[in-house]
Amino acid sequence: MRRTEPTVQTLQGLDDLLKHNQWVHGWEVIRRTGQRGGRVYPVLHRFVELGWLESTPEVMQPADYGQRPARIYYRWTELGKQAWPAFRKGGDAWEAFLRSQA
Repeated sequence: MRRTEPTVQTLQGLDDLLKHNQWVHGWEVIRRTGQRGGRVYPVLHRFVELGWLESTPEVMQPADYGQRPARIYYRWTELGKQAWPAFRKGGDAWEAFLRSQA
């Protein structure tokens, strides 16, 4: 996986928000990172697919139906908690993590 700037910024925003393993919705990540949704959501989806994040849809109240889309909440998985520090450091740390997962 490439370490693109949007990916690193999104994960830094997640790192700040998810330190206590609480669920955080995508809009909060957008607000925290200052990035557009078109950059944040693809990163979040990619990390769900990789197993770094888990996601769950919001359980909406009947009064909210049709008012807005349901939020999707995210939090780190155990694999994500291991991967993120290596990804953040990059270089040898990231390569070592990738080798350990092969």
